[in-house]
Amino acid sequence: MLVARAISHAVKRGVHTDPRLFDIDAEAMIAWKQFDPTLPWWGGSLLWSTVFAFIFMLYTIHYSVGHVMSTCAMIESSKPTTIFRISLVEKEKEPSSDDHPDDPLFVDESTTIPAIPLTRHIRTFRTHLRSLAGPLSSYRALHYGALYLVAFGSLHYFLAALLRFPVGNYIAVAIASAAVAPLHAAWTHATIAMPSDKRMGSRLAHARRGWKAISLTAAMWGITNEVVISMARMAAEMVALDRNPDMNILVLTTCMSVFSVLYYLFITVRMEILLVRLEAAYFPIDEETIVPMDGSICELMVVEETKYRVNPVAMKKESRGLTSPFKRVLLIIGKLMVIDTAMILALVNILLLELYLCWGEQLVMVFRAFKASYQLYLKKAAEQGAAQAEIGIDFLDLDE
Repeated sequence: MLVARAISHAVKRGVHTDPRLFDIDAEAMIAWKQFDPTLPWWGGSLLWSTVFAFIFMLYTIHYSVGHVMSTCAMIESSKPTTIFRISLVEKEKEPSSDDHPDDPLFVDESTTIPAIPLTRHIRTFRTHLRSLAGPLSSYRALHYGALYLVAFGSLHYFLAALLRFPVGNYIAVAIASAAVAPLHAAWTHATIAMPSDKRMGSRLAHARRGWKAISLTAAMWGITNEVVISMARMAAEMVALDRNPDMNILVLTTCMSVFSVLYYLFITVRMEILLVRLEAAYFPIDEETIVPMDGSICELMVVEETKYRVNPVAMKKESRGLTSPFKRVLLIIGKLMVIDTAMILALVNILLLELYLCWGEQLVMVFRAFKASYQLYLKKAAEQGAAQAEIGIDFLDLDE
């Protein structure tokens, strides 16, 4: 019942009862005055159940495709594979073959298969994953991810509360990312590994051996993530605080949004690829990866006693040669954007159908009232802009 009242109140507040709205659409506004937006108890429950169901579906898709598939795409080999086999065609015997009874009876053949990554298509990757790891393999290592997010979030918010100065949040993110880097490495290892009975404690113990080697890259990746979040937050706050934003504010927020997207794609994503490939460089030698791993990854780490350290020469070469995994990850991000758009459109249509079941034909008048309110908002903005322009002209006249 409380849910239905909350939705009804939000809908009622969506249109301000300004008398000038009647000049735009009198019929809609009269119907709006007589409209009772109260939803039945089952209506609010139905709407919220639909929203939560779609949110759950989006999160599962983003984990299975956005994490599992992307992580495998970051370490997958893109080189051709050569397969050797024995032909079933019997070799023709030469006249002198009787003198050499040990000659093979069949022809040896080798075939070079061009590199077609398994992570290029979602269906191909899921089929491969399920054939090796079972039907729930698309959500593998989920408990590692939950532990990492809880540990990182708790440490980040604790440090951010202590470091209350302009760049304190970025320092907090860097420290938290470096501190929980072994958790992220264990998460990566569990994601790309073939199914095994290895426990979390064993993976964490192995991941800590490369803590110093990956901590700097993990800190830099955390900072780049925070830069994207900060720019998006600033753009949203600039629009939200100004009820009537002028053209300069809109242009500035648009530029910030575009820059944050480009920064994420070409800086943050590349830094994440480098971090994942560093973590895969000290993947346990007693396990196999679920996709063919790029051979150049193994050169990124060298062993010193029981610890791992970064090979600077290979690291420099690797940071310049991330073209293939970067393209694969960008393709996955594009597919996720298409899936998100389709899911949101489906959600909107289903919610409209459910509202129609609750309100019937009155839903048309609701949309007409919202349209009239939006037209009035544009009219007020135009009047305010004209008034500001007249004030500017008056000031120019006074200066002259």
